[in-house]
Amino acid sequence: METSSIVPEQQDEEKVDELLRETELPAEIAIVLKEFKEDHSGTPSLYLSFQLKPDVALDSKTVTRISSFITDFQLKLLANGLSRIPYAYLDEAA
Repeated sequence: METSSIVPEQQDEEKVDELLRETELPAEIAIVLKEFKEDHSGTPSLYLSFQLKPDVALDSKTVTRISSFITDFQLKLLANGLSRIPYAYLDEAA
């Protein structure tokens, strides 16, 4: 990927922040952490950690619902012009 075609990190961060403000998170999610870096191949990427609230009990139905939400969120980021590959995962709050 050519470096000159990459939107600066600040513009991508603004897109992420805007979508987060407009999106209602699942009740089980406390916060979303974001990290901008390159993936293993050197491609500019965005890593999103969807942090669970403490003491959330997860069953298969809840995991499926949250996973669908995360996938939809990634697709919306791309549709809104995110210039990086969005990687996302579910994690326990620190």
